[in-house]
Amino acid sequence: MLRVLVMALTLAVTAALSRPADAQFKELVSRVPSTANGLVLLNIKKILSSPQAARENWKEKLDQAFAAGMIFLPPSADYCVLASQRDFESFEPVWEMAIMDLNNTPSLPLIARQYKGLLETVAGTPAVSLPDNRYLVSLGPKTVGTLSPANRQELGRWIRGAANGSRPTVSPYLQSALGYAEEVGTEIILALDLADTFDVANAREKLDSSTVLKGKKVDVEELAKVLVSLKGMMLGIRTGEKVHGMIKVDFGADVSLMADFAKPLLLEVLANHGLKIDEFDGWKAATKGKRFSIEGDLTPAGLRRVLSVVDAPAMPATTSEQTESADEPAGDTFTAESSRKHFRSIQELLRDLQADRKDSKTLGQSAGWFEIYAKRIDRLAVLGVDPDVLNYSAYVSQQLRAASSAYKGVGIKYGAQRASINSAGGINMVWDPGYGYYSGYNSARATGAQRDAAFAQLRAEGATSVVDIMHEVDKATVQVRQAMTARFKVEF
Repeated sequence: MLRVLVMALTLAVTAALSRPADAQFKELVSRVPSTANGLVLLNIKKILSSPQAARENWKEKLDQAFAAGMIFLPPSADYCVLASQRDFESFEPVWEMAIMDLNNTPSLPLIARQYKGLLETVAGTPAVSLPDNRYLVSLGPKTVGTLSPANRQELGRWIRGAANGSRPTVSPYLQSALGYAEEVGTEIILALDLADTFDVANAREKLDSSTVLKGKKVDVEELAKVLVSLKGMMLGIRTGEKVHGMIKVDFGADVSLMADFAKPLLLEVLANHGLKIDEFDGWKAATKGKRFSIEGDLTPAGLRRVLSVVDAPAMPATTSEQTESADEPAGDTFTAESSRKHFRSIQELLRDLQADRKDSKTLGQSAGWFEIYAKRIDRLAVLGVDPDVLNYSAYVSQQLRAASSAYKGVGIKYGAQRASINSAGGINMVWDPGYGYYSGYNSARATGAQRDAAFAQLRAEGATSVVDIMHEVDKATVQVRQAMTARFKVEF
């Protein structure tokens, strides 16, 4: 099932309560294009009213984290739908969107000012073109959406389609998510449509390269047919007195053949793409009919890591209730408060990045964290921020992407070296730790020791490059902190 399955963890988590939800999601989902293959439904009001949310004061933490640019959910949101279309070959999004039902009316002019965007009218609808390659559009008095990349023509088509939408047009598997949200009362639902993602030959090739299946007596041909019948995946986390999670994978064929290795195979996929957390190892596996699942409890740290890989288009934090004030910067006025807030948000993100890196088990996981945090820095508000702080912000983002590339380069170089180590044999797709499949030679002459030594050397080189990069970031941080403290006469 391999890299197709991993997309589930990049979208969201699910949580369930016993009371039924209303039909708010159906209206929002009716605005999602039919080409979507990923859907997330978030009932934020219910999440924040759960026992654990009250006990741990999630509402106040949400307000603070959003104000600092750390998360994408605005405190004013009641319901949120995230949708995307992914190219599973490249694992890159074709488009991503968020649609939110708010408890107040957003002020697009203020959003444009805060993020240095441009006010526009697209298909007769007010919109803001934001610097981070996305559009924010008003879809109703208290409904807003974001679309990335910022393709004006696609935005116009989406607006017209959303205006005419009266029922969900997404796939049946994605529509099934509405049942959990509206009938069961699930607070957050993820649905990922994985139908028709690969054929038998492609599935067989991936299975042949899986380390989990090495030495096992498995009918690869029959197993490949089962994988081809893959329909989709849902991931969920219930928030009650404890945090309890579940991942289920649905097929069109009986999966009893996979009973002995379904869990380690899934965990192998997640680990190789940097999305496995330690708690998954202890989760209980079940195989029944055309579905297998794993479920168990999550620690607060595990929950944070699962949530941290969500990379939804962020929603700016402004509403019609916010107005110009004496303390708010106007025009090109740069303030100590705005500059310090931006600077400190970067420091908080760098601290979180360091914590996540410590628990990374693969190079792919480390590379993924650097990319995620670079995007978060890109999306911080810029209104009233000193140009030198903005230059520093752009520099840090650039350096984090350089670190991500350094780790990714290990996998690419290892694929090339592995081919040179092997002196004979047919060309085959081989699995490299933490990354995926690379074209290389599969030969009996190449020893495991040679391959291990090559990978160890490249890993050390990649780690050294990342250390150097982060050292430069630390130096820049000290310089900017000193310069801003001297300029504004306040401690940064």
